[in-house]
Amino acid sequence: MAAFALSVSTSLADTVSDDWTGPYLGLFAGYTDASDAWDQHGAPGDPAISPEGIDIGGFAGYGFATNGLVLGLEGDLSFPDFGDDDECGGGDGDLDVRLLSSLRGRAGVAVGNVQFYGTGGLAFGVIQADTGTLGGSSDSEALAGWTLGGGIEIASGVGVRFGVEYRHSDYGSAGITGVTGSDEVSLETDEFRLRLSVPLD
Repeated sequence: MAAFALSVSTSLADTVSDDWTGPYLGLFAGYTDASDAWDQHGAPGDPAISPEGIDIGGFAGYGFATNGLVLGLEGDLSFPDFGDDDECGGGDGDLDVRLLSSLRGRAGVAVGNVQFYGTGGLAFGVIQADTGTLGGSSDSEALAGWTLGGGIEIASGVGVRFGVEYRHSDYGSAGITGVTGSDEVSLETDEFRLRLSVPLD
């Protein structure tokens, strides 16, 4: 009986290890809370703007599992549509988040059918800043920075993985055209995501 149990346990461990090796595709849905600094270069009353909302997108990656260690590379992309506004130079300043993306490395540990992992890499975003009154303007800018976080994934045994992930991302800053001349906007986010993925092999 002990030998049979050991054989079953070893086979299960091998199966789980194999599940984490290979390419995969997935979808995520979550909540993103973004903070920023809108610097009006000396003008009184910088806007206090914090876009937040639901974020839905997709991801793809590749993992390699050996001896319980899972290494991989993953990229994700979403086109959120949320923003916030505040008083800006006597008018209204509005900041909208239009695109969020990342390219990251992953390193995790598989325990049974559960993987605990950390992830980090490059973060990319596109924002649109609007100053609505007093001769205001609209300006879209691409941002690039870093992201760092971690998560948990569960291999269901029926070809589907479920997971939850948290990341903090700093997308850097960009100059925009505002009512006071050349303003600067920076963007940071805290991202909470539920994940569903399917191995492709």
